[in-house]
Amino acid sequence: MTLALLTALLLAAAPARAMPIGAADPHAAPATGFPGAYARTVSLSLAADPLYGSRFLDAFQYHVQTVAGMTAPRAVSSYLETAVTQGAAPVGDYLRPVLGREALDPPKAAALLLADALARPRQAREVLDRLETLRPGLGRHAAAIL
Repeated sequence: MTLALLTALLLAAAPARAMPIGAADPHAAPATGFPGAYARTVSLSLAADPLYGSRFLDAFQYHVQTVAGMTAPRAVSSYLETAVTQGAAPVGDYLRPVLGREALDPPKAAALLLADALARPRQAREVLDRLETLRPGLGRHAAAIL
């Protein structure tokens, strides 16, 4: 009887433990650092434009194809920096007031994701997971493009 009760309790609790961690989890801590700020920016962008996900993936694929043909790391860095800021300001100065606070154009957001994936591959996995929680398929398709 006790074993059956214990088994029933464990089975009842299993779906709660199986829930994905992230935006859908009401007990999850708020996202911090670059992954959190980037996810907030993409969330704002998705809310502002219903076709944002598609435009983002198109831009991401374009950037990946462009960078794939480059052989010098400095050329890749310059290309992505220009794609994010369009020459307006250094990346940090441009992103500090924007990231996490307002929507970002799909090409800029895609270039920023690619720069993160190249510079910090482990962190990029977290960013892709967050994209997947925002819009199912978005993180998965971006990962496939990479």
